[in-house]
Amino acid sequence: MRTAWPWSRRAPAYRLAGDPWLGSLWRRELAAAGRPPGGRAPEVLVLAGRLSVGLAHTWTARSAGVDGAPPWPQWLAAATERRHVPRPLDVAAVADRWAARVGRERVRVVVDLDRLPAVVDAPVRPHAPRLSGDAVELVRRVGVGLGLLVLPRARQELLRGVLVPMLHDLPAATAGSRLVVPPEHHRWVARRSVQVRAAVLRAGYPVLGDPDALVDAPDALAEAEGAPPSDAAVLDLAVALLRRHDDRGPATP
Repeated sequence: MRTAWPWSRRAPAYRLAGDPWLGSLWRRELAAAGRPPGGRAPEVLVLAGRLSVGLAHTWTARSAGVDGAPPWPQWLAAATERRHVPRPLDVAAVADRWAARVGRERVRVVVDLDRLPAVVDAPVRPHAPRLSGDAVELVRRVGVGLGLLVLPRARQELLRGVLVPMLHDLPAATAGSRLVVPPEHHRWVARRSVQVRAAVLRAGYPVLGDPDALVDAPDALAEAEGAPPSDAAVLDLAVALLRRHDDRGPATP
């Protein structure tokens, strides 16, 4: 039975929007702590960060989501062919859509996630599972197979509620190369990130944190270390996950 925290009755109502992967992780952790989003007259908190990170998060969320996603290189290439950033990462537009529903005074942009627990009045500090690109690709491929066996919502819950936590506990899945934007897309990401920040400042929504943290500097993109997922590394992770389960022995009926 879920714990009824004494402070939850007086805590403000809220909803999370923006970065889809961070949003899903925070919702799960906050709900487990007795502070699920919702309620009357909620404040909408738009989670945002560097566009390069947001792109990786969006692909991760879709890979572990209802509809799935193509491999990272193909998905990123399609995203950067458009004039606009993916919808969840267009921070000002996300804020505008919610402002039309709840009023501008109830919308804030959150760049500094360390300040989020205090805003929602919850004594938790969840951290996004730092999965490698290979681990996310494994999630994506498992999702493809599950799509033939279960309904989309069930597949998403299995991936996010079971497989992702299992990978988070597997050192090889968290220590591998993270997803980075390859050089051919650096210019697009740098320019679009500046536009995202400008749109947020122009819209005038309160920002928790430094708006400059929304920008991807070209030199930082060039210095980022990472690699696209590889078939061999994905297979190694799958085998390591199976061996970890086998080492723990069969489940007790």
